[in-house]
Amino acid sequence: METYEIIARLHNGKDINAVVQDLADYKLILQRKLAVSLNIWLLSCNDNAIIADDVLQAVSQHPDVLMAQRNHATTPRKTSLLG
Repeated sequence: METYEIIARLHNGKDINAVVQDLADYKLILQRKLAVSLNIWLLSCNDNAIIADDVLQAVSQHPDVLMAQRNHATTPRKTSLLG
């Protein structure tokens, strides 16, 4: 089962638990806080019955959320051939 991750930045003073509770139908899982001072959180959803774009749109449109994006997998860059 593939896990879909979302990075969400909340407005100052807003609680991520309220967002997760309000969007309970999407079965979001709070993973961890990514940036304390910016109120940025990592959320995940591993329910195949829920379309990923719907989850991202729901999180993005929540009134407590300033912005949201999908968490993309990254790979290390190759070292330069020039040294």
